[in-house]
Amino acid sequence: MSGGLSARWWTRILDGSRRWGAIDVQPSRWGVTRYRLIVYPPGVTDDERRRLRLWRGYPAWGALMWIASEIVLTHGTAPFTALLISTSATVIAGCAATMRAADTRGRVRTLTVTTVSGYHDPESVARFGKIKTLVGVLADADDALRAGTITPVHYEAIWWDIYRQVDDEHHTVTGAR
Repeated sequence: MSGGLSARWWTRILDGSRRWGAIDVQPSRWGVTRYRLIVYPPGVTDDERRRLRLWRGYPAWGALMWIASEIVLTHGTAPFTALLISTSATVIAGCAATMRAADTRGRVRTLTVTTVSGYHDPESVARFGKIKTLVGVLADADDALRAGTITPVHYEAIWWDIYRQVDDEHHTVTGAR
């Protein structure tokens, strides 16, 4: 792999495909699907977004890190020593990722819905529709910004509007404020 291609690949993993956040779709057994819209605070810097993505991705990369270090360390140390080192390094890396994202972590907004195939829950259907609409608006704004049909200021205004809607929706459902 050439240096340019690997650098683009690594940057793509760290930066993500969307500046505003992400949409996670997690299908599971028995027709249950969980949708989660994650909206980063508007104006977040590239560095802050990378820190958030590292923190959010810790369960996946932490598990891979632990398994890889176990494999490598068991060839040169006792199994118990390898276990201690692997576990300690993985926990420390997770704590470091959490601490590095601490300033921005509390401002991330999420909207989640779980649907069950064949079960019509009006509240879940409405919440799914809201997530679908908000993601559509954000994706359209991304496309318009790339095409040059809106300014970065207009893009950020759209992002702010969605961020507030997700925050309001969260507080309406949980009753928090």
